[in-house]
Amino acid sequence: MKIRRASIQDTEGMAKVHVESWKTTYQGIVADTFLNSLSIEYRKNRWDEMINNKNHFVFVAENEHGETSGFQAVDPSDQTILPIKGKCMRFIFWNPIKEKGWVER
Repeated sequence: MKIRRASIQDTEGMAKVHVESWKTTYQGIVADTFLNSLSIEYRKNRWDEMINNKNHFVFVAENEHGETSGFQAVDPSDQTILPIKGKCMRFIFWNPIKEKGWVER
């Protein structure tokens, strides 16, 4: 697995992983109507915005075939007391990666 800084070319793959991981991870936990309403196009647009915002740091994980298998987003810190630069907000992997034992739920 290769982890690198995400680019705008990665957002479609990230959107697919985001939506599919939610649908498989939260099936039976979150209402089907909500899961069925998740949109790859909407997620892609949101990831485009985040990558274009220089205050956010987004990383993508690729499998051995160069396909997106996961991603991580670090948002700017809202802390004014502690000297931290950012906080990890999302760390999402596609289920086949979880099934290989590379990621725990």
